[in-house]
Amino acid sequence: MSEEYVFLLLFLVFWIAIYILGRFLSLGKYGLQIKPFFIRYDSETFKRILYKYSGRWKNLWRIFSHISVFLGLGLMFFAILFLSWNIMEIFLWRGKGVMIVPVIPVLTLSLYWLPYFLIAIIIAIFIHETAHGILALIEGIGIKAAGALIFAIFPGGFVELDGKELNKLSHASKMKIFSAGASSNILAGLIIFLILSCLFIQSPSGIVVLEVLEGGPLDSAGIRRWDVIYALNGTLIRNYEDLAFFMSSVNP
Repeated sequence: MSEEYVFLLLFLVFWIAIYILGRFLSLGKYGLQIKPFFIRYDSETFKRILYKYSGRWKNLWRIFSHISVFLGLGLMFFAILFLSWNIMEIFLWRGKGVMIVPVIPVLTLSLYWLPYFLIAIIIAIFIHETAHGILALIEGIGIKAAGALIFAIFPGGFVELDGKELNKLSHASKMKIFSAGASSNILAGLIIFLILSCLFIQSPSGIVVLEVLEGGPLDSAGIRRWDVIYALNGTLIRNYEDLAFFMSSVNP
């Protein structure tokens, strides 16, 4: 039995067990809500953290709120431009375009990469929802609930705001709250990238193999995942551009 079938079997067993527990145990008092392929956890601890840190560094949060508006508008403009250009590239100019593929474990995402994906997405969700919650409190909006979600295999998070108070805000204040999540993810990504770049500064020195197709040329040559290709037929390969140039001159 392949690892994909084992994964799907364990996935179904897990959700059946969770659903049965939810039916027979009173989990609501712990903030847990369980439905088929869905778990919601209301965290009072996370809510207290949001209230605690919204009262600190208020000037810093206000500066961030103004920055987030510009970043949010820039992201929206870029998304519209990118998608429009991609559609024209595919349907009007008959170009290759850029393939947009949803992340679906087993189908479009190898199980090998699933733990890395989940770790990254959980960190991104925590930063995202924290920014929404703190900016909402800075703007004077109360938080009704905050916590985490699981839908099938995908983690999620939420900060539930007081809708009546939110509707009373100006458009500028609403933009500060709504744009805070995506902007915080971008800023966090840039900071992490700069830190890692400083720690691992080096010149390009080969191509790291991330995936090997079973039965393909690399597999036949004995190359495995995480191997590094330094040269092909005596030609030095320092980066992806070198590899693409070399392959363009190779006859099938």
